[in-house]
Amino acid sequence: MKIFIIFALLTVSLTGKSQILDENNLGCTKSLYYNYNLQSNKNVGKNYNIFYLRAFWDINPNYNFIKGSITYYFYVNEAFSVINFDLHDTLNVDSIIYHNSTVLYLRNNNIIDIDLNTSLNTGATDSITLYYNGTPTKIDAYRGTFWTKKYEYNGDSIPCMWTLSEPYGAKDWFPCKQELNEKIDSCDLFFQTAAKYKTAANGLLISEDTLNAKRISHWKTTYPTSTYLIGFVTSEFNENHRYIHLLNNDSIYIMEYSLKNNTSIVTNPYTKLADLFNLYDTLFMEYPFKNEKYGHMQWFRPGGMEHQTMSSMDGFSNNNHLTIEHELSHQWFGNYVTCGSWSDIWLNEGFATFCNFLSLEYLWNETYLNNLLKSYLEQIVSSPDGSVYVTDTLNVKRVFDGRLSYAKGGYLLRMLRWELGDTKFFNGMRAYISTPKLKNNFARVTDFVEAMEQICDTSLTEFFNDWYYGEGHPIYNIEYQQNDDKYLNILVSQNSSNQSVSFFEMTIPIQFWSNGNDTIIKFHNNTNNQLYGVQFNSIIDSVIFDPKLQLVSQNVVTQGFVDIEKIKKINVYPNPAKNKLFIEYILPTNIGINIIGIYNINGKLVKTIEIQNQFGTKEIDVSGLQSGSYIVKFGVNETATVSKKFIIDK
Repeated sequence: MKIFIIFALLTVSLTGKSQILDENNLGCTKSLYYNYNLQSNKNVGKNYNIFYLRAFWDINPNYNFIKGSITYYFYVNEAFSVINFDLHDTLNVDSIIYHNSTVLYLRNNNIIDIDLNTSLNTGATDSITLYYNGTPTKIDAYRGTFWTKKYEYNGDSIPCMWTLSEPYGAKDWFPCKQELNEKIDSCDLFFQTAAKYKTAANGLLISEDTLNAKRISHWKTTYPTSTYLIGFVTSEFNENHRYIHLLNNDSIYIMEYSLKNNTSIVTNPYTKLADLFNLYDTLFMEYPFKNEKYGHMQWFRPGGMEHQTMSSMDGFSNNNHLTIEHELSHQWFGNYVTCGSWSDIWLNEGFATFCNFLSLEYLWNETYLNNLLKSYLEQIVSSPDGSVYVTDTLNVKRVFDGRLSYAKGGYLLRMLRWELGDTKFFNGMRAYISTPKLKNNFARVTDFVEAMEQICDTSLTEFFNDWYYGEGHPIYNIEYQQNDDKYLNILVSQNSSNQSVSFFEMTIPIQFWSNGNDTIIKFHNNTNNQLYGVQFNSIIDSVIFDPKLQLVSQNVVTQGFVDIEKIKKINVYPNPAKNKLFIEYILPTNIGINIIGIYNINGKLVKTIEIQNQFGTKEIDVSGLQSGSYIVKFGVNETATVSKKFIIDK
């Protein structure tokens, strides 16, 4: 990718404020413990699509046990007589009803194969109901997709039951299709418990009836929902239901269910929810589930999970603000547009981490932001390898690696914003989230790159090869020396922490201090051992690389002698060029050349440019030259030093 920001031979006046006020942010407090059961067999559900789910669950939060019935309505994509679902082998099937009759089934490796005794043709619609019960599988403390745990309140022991299906755990507690290839158009979810318990879940609460010491709660959503985003929490709750009013004159219905022992929602409530909705609405698009609600349901475990329209988390106070901000952003990035493969979990978690940056930037303060950025950077560069792209999706720890999928993933977007600038970047983000084919659907990283490239009119291939698929990070060495005339030489050298990326082409910010005043200058670093020259009008006291923590990097800044003689380089860009061409050069002093010549493909000299220094950057007007191939040479005789070919394309 070419971002043409190069500063050489500049005259800079230092002022009391930095010339770049770029305050981004970061933060993710999601503490994830996942079930390690592997993903669905790739053949499950490939010949049908579910468009409606009706579930009835009979649960008691005192016991890790579930009993229920699941009815699916589906379209037939390809004719079949045997339909299959994912269901963990630890759960029992009571019966399966199809067209009012019991049908036979086989079970193997967490899959149910059901013989319908008839062939369904392509284009048909049908339904089936599965009755089941059992104790969902779990691993150890907190790590299970269906869990019950008790807490103490006023001398009472109160149970809390919750689910967490991401990525492969939905089948641990109900029969389903858990692949990332379809969303269920609408769901009716019924929960039966003892009357003193309440259940919070996806969508709107349609009814809550108490009869014979039992409570039946009916929740309904008509927004397409990924299987892993269906979830609930059951316990004794404090409830807080309200509307928040937004800048666009819309209102969002808010439902919060907090555990009995949680007083923070009253004593220290999260105060920025309306501001947070306004921020995400403005930067991306309006809240995608506004016709239903947004809610928080507290569970008795660390962290959060972005169940669609009703996030699960361990608290709703200002102390939990990073979790609240992270999980709300998932309603856009993860729920409305969902990663189409766990390889691209970055489209969920990297984006939500970046939204933590945004919430700190716009709603909190720079100190919070800088502290989080520093901690994330330390985590990212603590190892020399690792890509944001996930190659082993069966390794759940790797999928949800905090260093790579979260921290580095969030920083990838921060760096992309830095390279493109706010206008292009956020226009691209809005274009991505608003792409018609992705609406309530699934996306891959190529969809995001395509949307960004179209809006920004630039290629992002190199950037994503380096930062998404590539491993590691750049290690910069910055040397600088100021001459008697206050002219400053800056030599930028780069090594890569991992050989999968030979060079990270980036725009780098360097801050210069003099007598208590500072300025920040951007340099486009596209080759190793790159020399820049800046004319100042005062003595430079100190130099700081990347003061606003825009980049993932390690760096060392040293003051001393800059050996220009060891560097010999010529760089021509952009290539192809249209109306302007930049020639960046560093030449040994003994060459004595003072003219740059531009020759057409036939060897004819078509333009000359005078140079007065052995290094620098020349901006050349090539608007008068026709489209075609050209050659840049230093000198105009037989001893001329040939540099590089370039193309003019108009």
